Amino acid sequence: MLSFLHQSLTSRKGQQTAAYFSAQAVNALLGIAVAVILTNALGEIEWGRYSFIISVITVGSVIFDFGVHSSAQRLIAVAKSSTEERGTFATAYIAALGLGIGFAAFLGVVSLAIDSVFTNQSGSGAALLAVAPFALAYPLHTISLSLTKGSNKIVLLSVITVLPRILFIPAIYLLGTSLEIGAGLALILLLATMFIAAIVSMSALRPAFGLAKERFSKLRTEIKEYGLQMYAARVIDGLVAGFDRMMLTQFQGLAVTGYYHLAMTLSLPISMFSQSISASYFKEFATTERIPAKALFVNAGISVVGGLALVLGALVIVPMIFNDAYENTLAVLPVIAVGSVLSGLNQPYHSFLAAKRQGRAMRTMSFATSGLNIVLNVILVPLLSMIGAAVAYIATYALNLLMNLYYYNSFLKVGRTAE
Repeated sequence: MLSFLHQSLTSRKGQQTAAYFSAQAVNALLGIAVAVILTNALGEIEWGRYSFIISVITVGSVIFDFGVHSSAQRLIAVAKSSTEERGTFATAYIAALGLGIGFAAFLGVVSLAIDSVFTNQSGSGAALLAVAPFALAYPLHTISLSLTKGSNKIVLLSVITVLPRILFIPAIYLLGTSLEIGAGLALILLLATMFIAAIVSMSALRPAFGLAKERFSKLRTEIKEYGLQMYAARVIDGLVAGFDRMMLTQFQGLAVTGYYHLAMTLSLPISMFSQSISASYFKEFATTERIPAKALFVNAGISVVGGLALVLGALVIVPMIFNDAYENTLAVLPVIAVGSVLSGLNQPYHSFLAAKRQGRAMRTMSFATSGLNIVLNVILVPLLSMIGAAVAYIATYALNLLMNLYYYNSFLKVGRTAE
């Protein structure tokens, strides 16, 4: 097995996977550093508010997608020349800017009502209102990730993945010496660093804005024929991505939301390799007929071993670097880790089906798994708190894996390329 793993990782795809995985690993370590800094600087309630507002931004961002990100990513993957690529880059960035303006206005409106809806966390509305204008950066950063992945520019993808946190840590330290850090200011800094990363990506990709009008019709057609199906799936997935923390905030309070968010942050490394290998293969998936067996084998092995290693490591690390209150995180971390392993197993299938334009299948999966997640959170969170949310997380990705396998095997049997 070690020989097989060595051969896999020394190939070009293996090197790309290793490069992006390294960036993800650094980003995860920086994420833990950010969590340590913020949990100490903000305290339990403000850290919970920070976690809650992030979930609101995550949920809201998918509404202002409309199929642009997935459509642009796939158009880049099948582009036949650098001219096509650069024209599509320009069109995508213009669209993302428009989405960002709408998203910022949307969050401003939401901020006026949020305290009356979520009565267990007063004060978040004012923080979200202050953050809203800066949320313009979120779609720009997201489209940058999609475009670099679609064009197989893995080094650039790696850079803009880690850059926000590299900038965030010194910024929060510098401001912390002269200002009182709250959830709102921390989020403003985070979004500002995402904007800088988007500008770096745009400079490197060199979008040809003179060709944007010509490529706009292609993007519009792709959105109509494929992107809107993916959009429906993303909206449902986005609602689920923050629904657990919203339920925890409503029924258990901001402190519990913070403990749960920290457990989620610590579990992110489990699926990093899966995300890396899926990103490296995305452009190739658009033209190949199946996922290479070695990719699935290596992904499964590293996901499972990584999950076990992370849980064992966290049992030692969390008490050392976080204050005693955050030991509550350890109660839910092993359960979340199982869900994260299942999420990692899903990644190559999800990426393959997306590259093959299987929007209808992905929409169906999203409706089924997200519906299950919402129902389980509604039932289990009031009864079991964080453990209930984590059980819903496991069930969601278990069903998602089964459905991914079904649709992947169906695609292989039919032999469609969906071009």
